[in-house]
Amino acid sequence: MRVSVKRSTFSRLGLVLLLCCLMAGCGGSKSGSNSPGGNGGNGSSGLQFTAPATSPALDEGQSISFTVNQPVTWSLQAKGNVQGTLTNKTSTSATYVAPVAGTLTSPDQVAVVATSTANPAQSATIAVDVNPAMTVLGSFSSNQSCQYDPTVGIGIPNGTAGVTYSNGGNLPHVTGGSAPYTWSVISGTLPAGLSLNWQPTPQPPSPSTAFLFGTPLSTGCSQVTVQIKDATGATAASTLNFMIIVPPPLKVQVPNYPDSYSGVPYPPTTISVSGGIPPYRAWSNGSAFLPPNMTITQSATNPAAAIISGVPTGFGDIANSGQVTVVDSQMPYPAVGSATLNIFQWPGLPANACMPAQSSLGGGAVTNPANLQGSYAFLLRGFDASGPVVMAGSFTADGSGNITGGVEDVMRTSGSQTAVAIASGSYSILQQNNSTNGIFEQSGCLALATSSGTTSFAISMGGCTIGVNSSTGSCNTNAQGTVGVYTTGRLIEFDDSTGTGTRASGIIRLQNSFQLEAGLNGMYAFGLSGWDFQGKRYAAAGSFTANSSNISSVAADVNDAGALNSALTGGSGSTTVDKTSGRGTLSLNVGSVSLSNLAVYVVSAHEALVASTGAPSATNPFVGGEAISTAGPFGVASLQNTHMFRTGGVASSGADPTIGVLQFDGNGSFTGAQFEDQAGTIGNTTLSGAYTVDKNTGRFLLAAPAQNQNVGDHPLVGYAIPVPASLTRQNCVVLASCVTGFLLSTDVTAQAGLLEFQTSNTPPPPPFSNLFVSGYYFYGTDETLSPATPLFAGAALTNPTGAHFTGIQSASYSNSNYCGQPGCVLLVPNETLTVSGAYSVNNQGIGSVGGETVAVTNGNVTFYIDESPLNQAPAVMVVEQ
Repeated sequence: MRVSVKRSTFSRLGLVLLLCCLMAGCGGSKSGSNSPGGNGGNGSSGLQFTAPATSPALDEGQSISFTVNQPVTWSLQAKGNVQGTLTNKTSTSATYVAPVAGTLTSPDQVAVVATSTANPAQSATIAVDVNPAMTVLGSFSSNQSCQYDPTVGIGIPNGTAGVTYSNGGNLPHVTGGSAPYTWSVISGTLPAGLSLNWQPTPQPPSPSTAFLFGTPLSTGCSQVTVQIKDATGATAASTLNFMIIVPPPLKVQVPNYPDSYSGVPYPPTTISVSGGIPPYRAWSNGSAFLPPNMTITQSATNPAAAIISGVPTGFGDIANSGQVTVVDSQMPYPAVGSATLNIFQWPGLPANACMPAQSSLGGGAVTNPANLQGSYAFLLRGFDASGPVVMAGSFTADGSGNITGGVEDVMRTSGSQTAVAIASGSYSILQQNNSTNGIFEQSGCLALATSSGTTSFAISMGGCTIGVNSSTGSCNTNAQGTVGVYTTGRLIEFDDSTGTGTRASGIIRLQNSFQLEAGLNGMYAFGLSGWDFQGKRYAAAGSFTANSSNISSVAADVNDAGALNSALTGGSGSTTVDKTSGRGTLSLNVGSVSLSNLAVYVVSAHEALVASTGAPSATNPFVGGEAISTAGPFGVASLQNTHMFRTGGVASSGADPTIGVLQFDGNGSFTGAQFEDQAGTIGNTTLSGAYTVDKNTGRFLLAAPAQNQNVGDHPLVGYAIPVPASLTRQNCVVLASCVTGFLLSTDVTAQAGLLEFQTSNTPPPPPFSNLFVSGYYFYGTDETLSPATPLFAGAALTNPTGAHFTGIQSASYSNSNYCGQPGCVLLVPNETLTVSGAYSVNNQGIGSVGGETVAVTNGNVTFYIDESPLNQAPAVMVVEQ
């Protein structure tokens, strides 16, 4: 309380006391206290306020009574603009009434003055703080009702069940009033799991703001009114808050979606949703992001998916960005899922894979042709209008964009070519600026010319001999000026624009020229797959020993459409290798099986590519594959730790690829997981069992234990390639260096594939995560399992922090309904890719690359399958670094 005696009175009183003190010796009496905020007066005889005890604070419109200890007259003394009135005045009391509400815009002060009637020169003053009346502004929610329908944009969620609550910006807060303040709920109940709190100290521009904290436990709508009470006991209430708590969001996954081209049928792209409570409904693109004449519709075969399709119209060169959304069937409120797409529409397709999609992409220039330099071997498997095709060969790239020579073998139903010279050709490594980020110099084209004509390929490359440029994906140059070159790649034949040409996919390997003279030498495991002369699935796996021109100790398992020749041993054969091209011949004979017309292209002492030659017959199938060096003696310790695997086969319904992870304990037991897409029928299986390894041949057999455990949907045998103890996933930059075995199924699907090193750790799980998938990658379709299989070759840059990737790819869509209409054949060169929030990796190295996909990875290499319901001819995709 601020009380004071007038300065003039104090001066006269002080002088009298001083004179008395001098005359009487100051007798020990004390002078009166006169401090700010205290009552004035001198002991019991001085003028004092007896109530209130301290200086009061009032809100507008409030009143307070004052009393003093002797008769006085009353008056007000304004400190600012505020005044008010004194009422009910008596000789010792009066009531101060503050101005009515709405008078003040900010706190102010007035003084109540009591003047002694006995001694008008004596007075006492007490200050009164007057504050504007309280008003509650803001709210916990902007909703005007409990209505919430995300499909038409009614209502705004305030929180999510199971997710820590996040307060909005314009929360309930007070203006006016007298601190301290207290908030409370006066009607309704807060959402379960949430509590009310407020700022404990003044925070401009409001002295007190309410907020909520906690985690909502359930969905629903709470209608809540909160009230604030100040130090005077005054209250003010908020408006009614309609607080909507919704279910956790659905997970929407987006695949590698392509750009669109005016007048060209868009390859139907499936977006999938999971979580919540099916059925899903209301797929929409409210942001109108799709190019004209394209739509998004719910899949007729998969209610958890929607399909983007159509034939875009217009002039193109337009960016179409926005969100696609979907809701589920939960009550009272649905869960919502959304994903952002950015589909760029171009006026038309480029002429071929050697041209960028548009010059505005920053492409067109041939950059770093020296990165593709030296002798390369290649292998493709696929189909033409007459049936299966196998192609293998080698070519020489001069580092300047020219092919200076080579040789190839092509086996077709309509006529084969054996050891045909590649007279010339060209290649381009294109610089492409992705629309989001990244410059890609790992993708391009290749053209090989023989006496029969020119064949075109889309290529993607990696495995640089001298590091990768982190800005472009191209190979670095060392301090001595040596240019790094690509050692491995993927390619697809890219010239079937009518549906009658060849569609095939395969691999490229840099040949080690210093090792070509040695040919094949030592023990090799091999895997071959393709088709018999009747067009049925054919696969083989085994091992052999090469010594000069002699082949011995051939062991094999052969599956011809389910007709099995198993655990054959003791075979023989022969081989020759040209020291210049690395091309040679290979003959493998064991039991009743004879593979006598094989061409072999030596990559190094470690690896060779193998393919059939000549005319197809009952003893000469269309097969191709690899032979990779191995060494015995073998045992269960030859397989240990964790491995990825991929296989491809054909079921009665169509293409049947599988991928998975196997963990071998090195003592004869294994566990794992398998993922399969059998012509659009999706499955996953937990694997467990025992395994044995033949000490001489490296043949291993996976056996299922009894009682409800299994070894997957396809019984598998394989041939082991033990890896050195020093091998880590960081060494697995070239795929062949980390192959740990070839696989073959013994059922009618004739699955064929390989094991790939994953990690030297056994369970508990390896510490994989998105962070292990980082940097530049190249990728392509593995073995083509059907004439309708869509084929891809491209490059991508991943950002694990944002879990997205961008890239450039060429795509070949077949003459099938997958293309959107019967008879549609579509070649899309160098399209841009932008996928955000898509890929994921768990601690087992299992995850997704977006859309309806499943993937397994060791960080440097990823196998994945597109499980879209539209893709009735799936294949394994291989992503390498």
